[in-house]
Parts: sequence; C-alpha cells; structure tokens
Amino acid sequence: MAARKIDIIVNLLLALQPYASGATTLALNDADQDLDYSRLIGTKIIEHENKLGQLTSSLNTLYSYTTVLQTQMATIIANGLVVPQIQLTTIMPDSAFYNIEVVVTAIGSQFNTLRNATGTSTALTEAVAYQDKVYEDISQTLRGQVSLSSSPVTMSALTGWVGTPVTAADSIKNMWITINDMRKAVQTYLTASAITSCTSVIVDFTTYFDVPNNTIILMFLGNSTLPPGFIDVDGNGASLRITDASATPNVYTTYVNVSRANVNTSGISIDLSRTNINLYTSLTLLLTYSLTNGNLICSNTKTKTISSPATACVNITLTPLSTTSFTGVFTPVTGKIITYSITTYTDIACTSPVGGSTQPYTNPTASQLSYSVSGLTTATTYYVRMSIAIGLNTPTNCGVQSVKTL
Repeated sequence: MAARKIDIIVNLLLALQPYASGATTLALNDADQDLDYSRLIGTKIIEHENKLGQLTSSLNTLYSYTTVLQTQMATIIANGLVVPQIQLTTIMPDSAFYNIEVVVTAIGSQFNTLRNATGTSTALTEAVAYQDKVYEDISQTLRGQVSLSSSPVTMSALTGWVGTPVTAADSIKNMWITINDMRKAVQTYLTASAITSCTSVIVDFTTYFDVPNNTIILMFLGNSTLPPGFIDVDGNGASLRITDASATPNVYTTYVNVSRANVNTSGISIDLSRTNINLYTSLTLLLTYSLTNGNLICSNTKTKTISSPATACVNITLTPLSTTSFTGVFTPVTGKIITYSITTYTDIACTSPVGGSTQPYTNPTASQLSYSVSGLTTATTYYVRMSIAIGLNTPTNCGVQSVKTL
C-alpha cells in the first residue's frame, strides 16, 4: 500500500531539516507536539492540491460544454439561421424564408415607392377636405347637391356614398361616384338629344280613391313612357285641375312634377281635405304638361274622368218602440254637401209611403242622427228607404230596410 501523500511530504521535510547546532531556521519537527509543523504544512499542501484538482475538473467540464456549443453554432451558421426568418409572399419575390432584416429592407423600399406615388400621409389627409372646396357657402356640400343623373335624389343618397369622409379611401370612393354620376348624366343627355319627335313621350296615369283620408293617388310609374333626359319645363310640374260632379262643380288646381312622379313607386298623393271637392261624386282630372330634353319640348294634356267607389249610403238601426211607432239611428257622412232623405213605406216595392214620414237631413254635422215614425198599425211590417243627393244632383236611392211594430 502506497504511503499517504501527507506522510511522503512530512518525511521529505524531515530529511531536509538541518542538524547543525546553532541553526537559525525553525525546526520543522517537534516531537513534543501532536501535530508538528511538517504535518501542518503537508496538510495545507494537500488541500491546495485537492482544490487544484477540482478546478481542473471544472475547467474540463466547461471545455466540453464549449465544444458542444461551438459545434451547435457551426451547424446554425451553416444553415443560415443566425437571424430569425420570415415568409412573406406579398413583399418578397417568392415563398421562401428570408432573414427579418432583408424583409424589413424590402418593406421600406416599397413604402418609399408608395409615398413617392401618393404623397405623404399629411398630404393625403388634407386632400380629403377638398371634397366641398368648390362651394363658397359653408352650408352647401357636395353630399347635399342633387344628383345630375338621378334627380331629385341627392348625392348622399346614391349607393355607396360616404357621408362624412375621413380617409383618402373615403374621398376616392365619393370621387368615383361623382364621376360616374356626371358620366351617366352626360350619356343620358346625348341619348335624349337624339330624339326629334314627341311621339315617344307618353304621359298617362291611373287613379285610386282614399275617401276616408280625402285623398286621391295618381300612379304614373308603369303607365307613362318618358325617354331618358326628359324633365318638366316648369320646376313646379304640370298643372292638374280636378273637378267634381256636383250640380255646381267644385274645382281645385294643383301641380304634379311628371318626370319625378314617373319614378315614384308610391304614386303621387293629392290631399283634398281642405278643398270643396266631393269624393262621393265622379271626378274629372285635366293634366296639362310640358316636358323637355333640352332640345325638344313636348306639351299636351291628359284628361281622365273617374267614378268614385264610395257611397254616402249608410245603414239605419231600426227599433220598434210600441204598437204604433219605431225609431231609427244612423251615422251620416259629415263635412260634405249631402242631403239624406228617409221615407217609410207600407210595401217592399216602396210605392206607398206613410203620410208625413219623409224626413230630410241636409249637410249634417252631428256624428249620429235619429229617425222616428208614429201613428202606425199594430204588429205590422214597414219598409224604410234612404235616398241621398250629392250637392244639387238628382237623389239616388239606397237599400230598403224593414221593421215591425209591437
């Protein structure tokens, strides 16, 4: 068994110890001490040797790690993966992966090219404000102007219009809508200018009564033919004269813009509530129009006589009161020149009236009226008929109703 390292070192130090008397060096061996100097020095040397061994081992470990990292870096560099890569087919020429700095450089180059073509972001923002620069009056804006191709529709009502543009894209969109509107208007004008005869201009309409609302509706769309470009000469439109069939006819005149009415899917409503026109009579409508395409003026009249679908006849609620009398209640049409006349008969053919039974009600204003007859025969059926006269016209008979006394 080999001697321990500490013993070897101690023996070496003993061998080197001087024996001459009067030596001035410190003795390395002291037999009287448990641990002499030689052993202490040896212990320290061994401790340092051990630490040197540990350091050497650590250096060897670090060296092995460094070797691994060098090998891995060599692989990374060989594969070109030192910088992160990205695939961006819209910027780069193909679908390959490129280092990020290469992509950023390409984006910067394209941005500079775009900016040189469109101007700076500040210039684009300022350009949006020029949409309304042509109008000196601040209250006038392009969006509020009437379309050239689709009058009376305003520009803001055209499909796709951006009401409040804030970006260059908004402004460009409105610009193209405006350009298309002008082009369509010019195209329509050129097409209409080629028309040299009024034979292709047809004005006609159908009419609907709305008696409860004192209104008639004129529908031109689908009945008239107006070539593109034709508009009313007078901005108010054509003159429309309405005459009723009263004994003394009532007349009301208004205006209808034919070119606009011809594109109105709801028809043109004529409110007669504040006129004397009686909708319970037939009406005669006289339309005098004048249309132009800028080169040709087409003027003519259109007359229509229409019968009212309404009747002033109303039902009477008859109730026997006694063996010799009965009463009736009815709701008349008010606000019109109408005379109701009610008579009681003894026969269904209404040829034998009961004396003194005829009662007239002229231009009634009450919402409900009463009719009564007395001096009749017990348990007998009587027949009641209403007749109406519109204005001074000849009265017309309504249906016959019956009632039996008690």
